[in-house]
Amino acid sequence: MKTTSSKETIQCLGSTFDLFDNPSELVSDRGTAFSSYEFANFVRDRNISHHLIAVAVPWANGIVERVNRFLKSSLRKVMEDLANWPDKVGDIQYVINNTFHSSIKASSSKLLLGYDKRNHLDLSLVRFLNNLAKSTLVAQNLEETEIVT
Repeated sequence: MKTTSSKETIQCLGSTFDLFDNPSELVSDRGTAFSSYEFANFVRDRNISHHLIAVAVPWANGIVERVNRFLKSSLRKVMEDLANWPDKVGDIQYVINNTFHSSIKASSSKLLLGYDKRNHLDLSLVRFLNNLAKSTLVAQNLEETEIVT
């Protein structure tokens, strides 16, 4: 999102909800995007119960605050130039969504999608194992050729 306007927030959440379904509840702070008349209509039209946390009490939305703390810490660790932070958010989001959580016995991604997502590292491992198998086969063929000659 480029802005935190109600219009852009509604468009972003609307696209997400269209893809994954409407939540029964939504908890947010009292930022203008969430406290606007337009947003109230949006959640009402989608039959979503909207809970606004108290002003100046960010810890009331503890899960979000914990994720934000992890996100900021992770960005500091992976960034050489913090000006390019938007480029890394997707990678960190992937880690957050696909990390196993003992409290729910799964990753949030698995609970949402019903399966573990593959990533480029999974694909790299598959390629590595395939190449290893091919090189082993080539080595065996060379040994057999040397024995025959």
